[in-house]
Amino acid sequence: MSESIPKQRWHDNRGDLSLAIELLKSIPANLRPYSAAGLGDRMNQEFEASALLSGLKSLGKERIMAVHQSRKKRRCYDQNPHLHQIVSTLLVLPEAAQESVAAEFIDFIGLMVDYMATCDAFGATPKAEDLDQMRLCYVETGSTAVKAYIEAIHQAYNQTIESPESLPEPDLTFTETGEPRLRS
Repeated sequence: MSESIPKQRWHDNRGDLSLAIELLKSIPANLRPYSAAGLGDRMNQEFEASALLSGLKSLGKERIMAVHQSRKKRRCYDQNPHLHQIVSTLLVLPEAAQESVAAEFIDFIGLMVDYMATCDAFGATPKAEDLDQMRLCYVETGSTAVKAYIEAIHQAYNQTIESPESLPEPDLTFTETGEPRLRS
């Protein structure tokens, strides 16, 4: 009897990179644009990924073929434009950069989950503006400012809570230094 062995993808046995791609695939559709944009922005900022994608001739035959094959849309994540773009971009990065981006992405997803849990705990609806603001701040200043932002939201909810039904939405933003503050 021959057992069918699933075809391994270039990222399947790569620790954090494999986990990051699995997380990206499992994110609810309404959050994918924010998570994918954050990851894409970070890859472009730190590793100039867009320049690497435009200069495919210098990447080696295997990577060029993998990007070409990805256009056939046979992988489970190729059907979603956000996932397809991120995985294709990850492919062209050097291995050390792939692992670094994967670790940051896992951290960012954890922050998104913390934000959603904070909203859920107070019966509030997560706002697209908050997620986008978190993404921008994460790319510019890292996780510390985003954690402070989530904590500020938590404190704002705690200060105004009388009952979950009467909970006002805190109107927070980031300063240029990455500190959360109330919008004026």
